[in-house]
Amino acid sequence: IVDRVLAMEAERPALVERRLIEYELDALFAFRDAEGATRDVRLRAKVDRVDLLEGGAFRVIDYKSKLVPDPKRSVQLQVYTTAVAQQLGREGRPRQPAEAFYLSFEGDAPVMALKPPRG
Repeated sequence: IVDRVLAMEAERPALVERRLIEYELDALFAFRDAEGATRDVRLRAKVDRVDLLEGGAFRVIDYKSKLVPDPKRSVQLQVYTTAVAQQLGREGRPRQPAEAFYLSFEGDAPVMALKPPRG
């Protein structure tokens, strides 16, 4: 487990200003649907890790003890990233998302990154 975490850290050049471990989300967050309409959704969750990066960005990391979920069927990273951005703004620390990924402790592919949206 330590090898995978350290390898992930070494592969990323961005300097981490602060790591927020088990970052709690418990509020209403605004989400857009496919048609562009916005709706508030109550979310209660703990994000495994949020790294506040030098330069004003952040990354979301969700640890998985087994294999990562199918990215075509999971929305966890998208939801967490959207909510974290809104909450950091509410806390007076507005930042833009740099990346979000699952870090698996087993399997062949330890890092499964969220791909940026098209358009």
